[in-house]
Amino acid sequence: MMWPTPMPHHNHDLLTVLLRHGNRSVPSSQQTWLWFFDFDGTLVDLAPHPDAVKLLPDLTDDLIRLATAPLQTVAIVSGRPLRDLTRHLPSHPALWLAGDHGAEVRGPQSFVWRHPSQETIEDEANTVALDLHTRVKDLPGVWVEAKATSMSIHYRQAPQAAIVNLNRILREYCWGSTWVLKPGQLCYEVRATNGPTKADAVRVIRGAVDPQGTSLCLAWGDDVTDEDMFLALPTGLTVKVGTDAAFPTSARFRVESVATVREIIHQMARYWTQS
Repeated sequence: MMWPTPMPHHNHDLLTVLLRHGNRSVPSSQQTWLWFFDFDGTLVDLAPHPDAVKLLPDLTDDLIRLATAPLQTVAIVSGRPLRDLTRHLPSHPALWLAGDHGAEVRGPQSFVWRHPSQETIEDEANTVALDLHTRVKDLPGVWVEAKATSMSIHYRQAPQAAIVNLNRILREYCWGSTWVLKPGQLCYEVRATNGPTKADAVRVIRGAVDPQGTSLCLAWGDDVTDEDMFLALPTGLTVKVGTDAAFPTSARFRVESVATVREIIHQMARYWTQS
């Protein structure tokens, strides 16, 4: 299904589009809705340290309500490793979770999937992460978060001088043809060129939930790694969180903030569960 031409960046406009396509009064026309949400910067506000983020209790309840409503499937697709993501999200059998930018997926009925390149990438990823740590460890407020197939270089708490030095180090680093550096939200993402992306998670989850490809797909994210998710859903409703023009996007819509996402989830959870 093709969604309508993008509207202005307003909560009311996007909510109107969603409610119009919800039409619960025509059972024969109802289709599965497949929601893909990034985590940091989409469901939770960014914090000085990734461990400091907080998923609001009301949002937790709304996500579970939406995931257990008729015709609804909810997936959280994050750059965090699954072991870390599950520390912040509710444990519920209806939720799909994807970690490390699509390297690993877990779903209902003991569904488990790992990206085929994960084992071959892990050792080299660890080597690169250790090398980068050695190069940036003396920069205040800068640190490397190693994951199975990727890594994040955080500078959320770094002074400007440290950020300037970090940018110089990364420019001079020999990435070769195996690794690619991408800017994120107050961090850099380092990923293998043949490694997993969020598009892989979208394909795997959609294939398991909707092998016929008839679901209405909705993807929400705030940074460059979410663009893979948007591009994997050319006819879906794709939503960039944040309206800063310095961050171009292929998403069809924009919303202002995490608070806007939370409000839309609340309204849609209420809509799909009301009698």
